[in-house]
Amino acid sequence: MNYRALLFIAAAMFAAISAIMLQARRDVKSEIGVLTTASDSARVAARDAELLEEIGHIRLQMERARAIPSAKAELHLALAITDQRLMLERGDAVLREVPVESEIARGVRTIVSVGARVVLLSDSVVIRPSTRADTAPSPRSVRLRPTDYAAVLPNLKVGNTVYVH
Repeated sequence: MNYRALLFIAAAMFAAISAIMLQARRDVKSEIGVLTTASDSARVAARDAELLEEIGHIRLQMERARAIPSAKAELHLALAITDQRLMLERGDAVLREVPVESEIARGVRTIVSVGARVVLLSDSVVIRPSTRADTAPSPRSVRLRPTDYAAVLPNLKVGNTVYVH
């Protein structure tokens, strides 16, 4: 047999095998892309489900925190962060509602000390009258207009509860 013919057959076989391998490589790359997209979508869906569960848990905690003061007829403060409002309440009755500036975290706190210029809460957050020097809200303070602070202050005692929601 002729070596040229053998070389031609070998080259043709090599070309055919290369074409098959290139097509297989394209198919694998395409499948990897599809699987990566599906994996990313599954990861996003799982994270969304976790966030929805966490949001539901937070809502439940907030509802429980809101229900506590209405069940008790004790004097307490309720701070609505989203509305930037502080309410002096007894049970369900709102005795006074005032605007505030605050960025403190949600939770339940207790009044530790009451002073003429500052009310200290259990986690070192302070309730105080605003001054002209104040600029942006602080994560450690609740600021009221001086007249509102003076009106609320006589009602506050050590041990009163402050609900921040």
